[in-house]
Amino acid sequence: MPIRIVVRNIDAYPIVFCDHCNRRIRNANDGDYAWEWSDKRASDVFFAHKTCSRALQQAHPEITHWESLSSFHVYLGHNLKIHPRHAQHSADLGAQR
Repeated sequence: MPIRIVVRNIDAYPIVFCDHCNRRIRNANDGDYAWEWSDKRASDVFFAHKTCSRALQQAHPEITHWESLSSFHVYLGHNLKIHPRHAQHSADLGAQR
């Protein structure tokens, strides 16, 4: 799963990278996330630029479902029970360190 922490000077940022070309996905509207729908009830998640999605699927035929990356944070936030104001406050405090 290519969510990596990139460190620059004294700051650290979570960044999403494409599983196909290994380049950063700079805009959620330019990316997709994908997974295998199976009886295992869990799957690894793949990330890809929209322009790389077809090649990624050809390389990983187990991928059966795709969704726009722009909705990923909504589902993740819901499943982690993240309250937007608390998250922003926490991020602001972290930025002040």
